[in-house]
Amino acid sequence: MSMNINPETGSFANLVEALGEISDRVVALIETEDLSKLNFAIDMSLQAIDLARSVKLYPTTMVINLTNMLSKRYHHTHSGADVELGISHGNTALRHMGHDDPNRRYLYGNLGMLHHMRYDYQETTDDLTKSIEYTTIALSMSPQGDPVQHDLHFNLSRSLHSKYEKTQNAADLDRSIQAKEEALRLAPASAMEEAIRITPHNGRGRPRMLIELGNCFGRRFECGGCIADLQKAIEFSEEAEKLAGVGHEERATILSELARWLCRRYESTQSVADHERAVAIADEALLLAPDNPGMLNNLANFLRRQFDLRGDSDDLGRSIRLFERAREVSPSDDPGYLAIIYSLAIGLARRFELLGNIEDLEHAITTNEEAMELTLKDQPSRFRTMINQAAYLELRFKHSSHKGRSSSTEDLDKAVKFSERVLQEAPLDHPERFRWLEIHGNILGSCFGAHGDAKTLEEAIRFTGEAIAIVSRMEYTAPSTLSNYGEWLGQRFLLTGNTHDLNKAIEATDQAVKATSKNNREKALWQSNLGRWLERRFERVGALRDLDHAIEATEIAVDSTPTGDIERPARLNNLSYYYALRHERGNCIDDLNKSIDILRVAINETPHDHPRRPLWIINLAGRLSDRGTTGKDGNQKDDLDNAVRHFDEALGLLPKNAHNLVVSWTNFGSTLRHRFVRFGRNSKSTDDIDRSIKILTEAMGAMHAEHRSRASTLLNLGASYISRFDLTENPLPTDQGEALSSFTECFRSPNSAPSYRIQGAQQAAVILDSLSRSQEAAEILKEAIDLFPVLSPRSLPRSDQQHVLGQIAGIASMAAAMALKSGYGYYDALMLLERGRGIIASLSMETRMDMSMLKSEVAFEFLTAREKLDAPQLAINITSPDLNDEASRSRYVSESLSRHETEDQLQAIIKKIQADPKTRDFLQPPSQDELMKVLDGDTIVVVNATPYRCDAFVINKQQGVGLVELTRLKLEDINTRVERLKSSRPQIDTTMLEWLLDDIASPILEKLSFNQPGPAENLPRIFWILIGPLSRLPIHAAGRHTKGSTGTVMDRVMSSYSSSLKSFVHGRKAKPRVMTTLQEASAKKALLVGMSKTPGGSGLPDLPFAAKEVESLEKLCPELKLEPVRLSSQSRDAVLAELGALIFHFAGHGQLDPLDPSQSGLRLEDGVLTVADIQAHKLGEQAPFLSYLSACLTGANDADRLVDEGIHLISACQVAGFRHVIGALWQVYDDSCVQVAESVYKGIAKGRMTDRSVCAALHSAVARRRDVWVAERSSVTSDGTGPSTAENVELVDSKAIEKCADQEEDGGRDGRLKLGRAPVAAFVKADWVPYVHYGP
Repeated sequence: MSMNINPETGSFANLVEALGEISDRVVALIETEDLSKLNFAIDMSLQAIDLARSVKLYPTTMVINLTNMLSKRYHHTHSGADVELGISHGNTALRHMGHDDPNRRYLYGNLGMLHHMRYDYQETTDDLTKSIEYTTIALSMSPQGDPVQHDLHFNLSRSLHSKYEKTQNAADLDRSIQAKEEALRLAPASAMEEAIRITPHNGRGRPRMLIELGNCFGRRFECGGCIADLQKAIEFSEEAEKLAGVGHEERATILSELARWLCRRYESTQSVADHERAVAIADEALLLAPDNPGMLNNLANFLRRQFDLRGDSDDLGRSIRLFERAREVSPSDDPGYLAIIYSLAIGLARRFELLGNIEDLEHAITTNEEAMELTLKDQPSRFRTMINQAAYLELRFKHSSHKGRSSSTEDLDKAVKFSERVLQEAPLDHPERFRWLEIHGNILGSCFGAHGDAKTLEEAIRFTGEAIAIVSRMEYTAPSTLSNYGEWLGQRFLLTGNTHDLNKAIEATDQAVKATSKNNREKALWQSNLGRWLERRFERVGALRDLDHAIEATEIAVDSTPTGDIERPARLNNLSYYYALRHERGNCIDDLNKSIDILRVAINETPHDHPRRPLWIINLAGRLSDRGTTGKDGNQKDDLDNAVRHFDEALGLLPKNAHNLVVSWTNFGSTLRHRFVRFGRNSKSTDDIDRSIKILTEAMGAMHAEHRSRASTLLNLGASYISRFDLTENPLPTDQGEALSSFTECFRSPNSAPSYRIQGAQQAAVILDSLSRSQEAAEILKEAIDLFPVLSPRSLPRSDQQHVLGQIAGIASMAAAMALKSGYGYYDALMLLERGRGIIASLSMETRMDMSMLKSEVAFEFLTAREKLDAPQLAINITSPDLNDEASRSRYVSESLSRHETEDQLQAIIKKIQADPKTRDFLQPPSQDELMKVLDGDTIVVVNATPYRCDAFVINKQQGVGLVELTRLKLEDINTRVERLKSSRPQIDTTMLEWLLDDIASPILEKLSFNQPGPAENLPRIFWILIGPLSRLPIHAAGRHTKGSTGTVMDRVMSSYSSSLKSFVHGRKAKPRVMTTLQEASAKKALLVGMSKTPGGSGLPDLPFAAKEVESLEKLCPELKLEPVRLSSQSRDAVLAELGALIFHFAGHGQLDPLDPSQSGLRLEDGVLTVADIQAHKLGEQAPFLSYLSACLTGANDADRLVDEGIHLISACQVAGFRHVIGALWQVYDDSCVQVAESVYKGIAKGRMTDRSVCAALHSAVARRRDVWVAERSSVTSDGTGPSTAENVELVDSKAIEKCADQEEDGGRDGRLKLGRAPVAAFVKADWVPYVHYGP
């Protein structure tokens, strides 16, 4: 906008009069829109000026008007000659005008405007500086309230805005909005606002001013990220659109600007409505100006973003066509041409990412090169073109690498140079710096992928981390930045194995998912990445819910990716792998079949010449191999043959430097070994196993030392060597040594998953022992046991802990055996056994450990962290439709991250505690001194059986720690007896009791000199800790139970059981609650629960004796000084609420879950009170005295893989805090339960409720039942001497046993899940045998 002044009057007669007439005519024409009249006025002015100067006069007023008219004509003609002429005359006039001339401000204002015009076509910084300088002077010279100020404010704001666009200096942008605020009486928010305020509301120029002001606020939003600025930009643009009306000459421009800011708001808020409105408005603008390059460019950009939103390739195609049309109609020297080709290159690159056509990427690179050539050195746009060129070159490098065409990193090297240059030269406060940091970080990440340099990966993390830091200070999020940051953290996890990096990667990627609208095309990528990192954590830590959520996220990603998108097959491939992993975990064949079906879809959707297709075929081969080794449909041979064929086909198509080639080799080698072991071992051909070793050896040679799959490959290589050594007629003499070397190196791979490493140690130990190198075997197993706590962190749910620990069953027993063979001290060998067993129970007991050794603040830190981990975890039903709710998954991610962080904190606290010499034994197994202090006159016997040797550790104060070698005991005999018992219970084979005496108990009792029978009150006491499958056998009942015989364990000692030495010591150290509250009778309660009526639907009979049992005990409560508590509702919650009673007695059905012992439990009115429920329950500071579980199978654990963990109802009650627990190893009978319970409680009352009284009471009750049983069996013989078990047993056929198992006729309290059983021949009923006591 420009200013006009009236001519001055002077004292020169004729000349001045003539000049005055000319001036009057010029003034009359100044406001004309007619170009011919404007030309006439300019010509007249130039003639008048020349006339005046001929007589040495200089008409400054006429020059001011001339500069005004020349600026107006420039708007018509865009002729730079007008601008140059105006500046020349203006500068001359400045020299002739006095410094105090009031009209000087008008000339400064016009010169400022002319310099800005020259900047528009020359883009010289000097013009922009002078424009700002002259306009600022004009404002400073204008008096308050001068009407011309609104024009000056407008021009100054525009010049400052142009300077900001050139320098990206936020201060310039702020001045363009808030310039000369102090000069305005009303102090509006900005110079532009003041200009608008004093412009008539219905003026034709007002919409233009509103648009300019909106642009200023929009630019400031782009600089500072303040959403309020963006809102103002839209509001001013909307007001301008309303004022402009349908016929306004600038309506197309106004619509285009409004659409631009709506699109920016969409980018920040993900409001789909904003974007759809922006596209519609831009379409309308293009109709008004169909060949306007700017309108074409804007709509093209919006359509490209709409493609990102919807994933419709038609949007992207139309966008590119509009860009190309804009390029055609725009002169190459037009200022907007650069923006058009810049955007065209972006669209072409995006289409390459969608369809994979390399011609699009090549076109993008050449187009962007042209844009780079057009940008001047001082133009901010050069940074954008350079950084995009870097990104395009990185894309081309990745494409070439996948194609295997070249190993050259020339593109990648150029990309690094471009991105480095941008970061070095661009202002540190540039609003797009976070994006440039992100791109540079990604390029460095690709460099890491190409060269494997860990330092480069660190730099990638640093730069993307800096980008995150910048974004966090803004009011909007950048999902791609978050996802890429997560990508490089995840890559560092893969390199180092640090799970902290993995957790942060999951957190960042989850934030990216949450920050992206549902329909945004990019969201599928973030979902896919999130699934990938959750799966990695599942592999590392073992949380099944991680895998379930990985499957969920990836399924959403697949469903959101249209067929034809080049990323869809890759996402299908990932999904297939996750289903295969879930099959491996849960052994559900449906998961494996689904995995195979999904992978076949991926292969069918991938073009035959695509570089990834061989990878999908290799993965299909791996799945077929899995089915060939685990399937049971009779097609295993076909699956394995097809797997080998696919491996052969696809591996030949892969380049030697293909990503994950070594993993493919590993899978192929494993498949060949499986085919040999299953189908080739009986033939003379060793082709498969020879080739397996060759391929696996090549895989090892191509793998760097830190590769995360190193342990897996070594484990497979060792297995192939040992298969050839064991299963072929003429193995190479070096095979065994090579196997040992592979297994040992597997264990020594610190970056690999602990589970693989531990398996390697176990296999190495087997070979070492066979080579009579037991010392080395013991050492490697000792180191493996050190990894057990890492394998089962506290942050894992119980079911996952069980699965992980199930993989290492038996290793502790093996370690102890090897230690003894190699000459370890007895206690040292015993500690290996202690540290490798009962890990779950040990973790659960941590909050009840003695904290007195710790400082109060340290104890508080430990307990706070531990209680966080004990808090109930977010429960999500995997079959629930809510599982697909993104918010639900995000809550899980957040909770799991919190648990992992708390785990890290707790580990740090424990490390700090154990670093102090005074507290170094905290949470460690008990020392020998600790054991001796709490033993009193009792004895602990730990029995360990392995294929290598069988031993009993005997511990008492008299002998210290001794050893009894059980030379007659064989592990295979134990397994046979256990399986026979599981099939026959509640019936037993009495030869089992004799065998227990002969092979185990007798050598131990002889060692202890416990040879003579005696009354219960004087019998010595043994605490049995039975390891592995022995824990399922009743060592307390071992013997020959015939009339008059004392050749039994129970006639020589009283027996109690313990799950571990730690549990025993903890129980002995804990102060009994009963001893501190004996006089407080009102505070003592006995919770009595009798389930005589079994809830419908369970298929189990009612138990009439359960009610009698509880009634009988209720009458005994006064003798025990207890208040009986009977519940009106015997529900799970009600029982848990009262579980802190001094005594808890349950009479009812017990349920055994043979697959997951943590789900075994007690049947109540509303369901099963499980082991997991009881273990998780907090019973307060003072432990209850006794839990009596008068139900079947409360001490049973039929899960072979968890036999070392001792997970059953008895141990659950101990972990929860009960001092003593009485239960049963198998089924008990409804009628006899009443008699045993009455006898036990009478004995406890008689013994004044001491620790010994519980054990003695059960011992006496069982002994009486035993004596009755012996008498009844003796009465069937003719001579009364008692039958020989081998000659005279009750015959029970398999049908009778099945009836027993169902408990429909004999009143047993068995609610176990049935998995089928083996038929048996002859067993006897012995209802006294299964009762056991656990406690100090």
